[in-house]
Amino acid sequence: MASIKEFGLSATAVNEWLPWGGIVRPGVMKQKDGSMFSIISYAPYKTEQPEALAWGFRRGWSLWNEHQHAADIPAQDYLIIAWNPFVTKGRSHVGNALKKDVSVKNSLDYFEKEVERFLEEFRKLTPARLLTYQEIMDVLSFSLSMGDDRQEMPDCPLYMDALLSQNINFRFGSNDVFVNDRRALIVSLFSPEELEDVYDALMHMTYRHVRRLLLFNEKEAKLDLNKYTARWFPTRSVIRHMATDDLLGAYNGYYTDAFLFYLDAANYTPFRTFFTDLLDRREMPYIVEDFNLKEVFWGSIPGLFLANAHPPITGLHNLSNFLHAHIEVQKDTQDILQKAEHSLIETHVNVSEYIEGGSI
Repeated sequence: MASIKEFGLSATAVNEWLPWGGIVRPGVMKQKDGSMFSIISYAPYKTEQPEALAWGFRRGWSLWNEHQHAADIPAQDYLIIAWNPFVTKGRSHVGNALKKDVSVKNSLDYFEKEVERFLEEFRKLTPARLLTYQEIMDVLSFSLSMGDDRQEMPDCPLYMDALLSQNINFRFGSNDVFVNDRRALIVSLFSPEELEDVYDALMHMTYRHVRRLLLFNEKEAKLDLNKYTARWFPTRSVIRHMATDDLLGAYNGYYTDAFLFYLDAANYTPFRTFFTDLLDRREMPYIVEDFNLKEVFWGSIPGLFLANAHPPITGLHNLSNFLHAHIEVQKDTQDILQKAEHSLIETHVNVSEYIEGGSI
């Protein structure tokens, strides 16, 4: 697999960059570097209380929350759980399993059982199920082409990197990605927010909204945070602690959050204006990716944890903050927020006002 330093180069052998190997169990993709992932389909949900689903993840574990939307079709939401087993030469056990004494030769069995255990708890929050074979391929195909291509499940589900990219034309400019001659527009956000009104405004668009969290356990997260903030207020440690005390949560890691669109030349600039205006109305900080666009693109691909991995560490207090979920607050507080939103923000914007002809 290509090294992290190569993700910015203008090569065309996309299959060499993709980590996917083969579907070795009905619900497990084994990757070329020995890592693995499973995909859980779930229903967006509401909750009155933050869930008690605190999983003791550590480095080498990663989560993707993938919101896939084809124009005028109900969106699908997926949680991808990935694990890269840390193996030390000469040792028979994996170094970053969530329990002790997991042997290297049993790592696949262990991961499969860990996902099943997680799914059992997750179903207490919302309907959810583990995807298998063709369903896994369909999610990954959409992550590359956004609906332009679909491959049928082969008799032997191996070489997924080549199979799923073979009919897609990728072209890489200095700071651009083109997929089937459409230019990628990527807009990064900084923190998880509820985005139902944004999703509503994009009803007629095809897009992906991807959140990713490269996980740390509590001890690892504190060490990384202390290293990152070591030069903050160097002579005022009390102030530094005040500034960082609430930055960690139940789920900690390197967090990325991006909307991805593929647009033809005529609609690229009008839609970019429409979408940034939409975010401006919500007073949401964002970056329209340019220099880092290719890194963000690769980092959005399920299972590709090497790209776009950088501090600072982010802490989430519960899993619902990361997923397509709405945490309901107390009614009196909610009423105040709703009044403020109605008086300050108008987010229901018609994309046809920006795009000639009303469609893309």
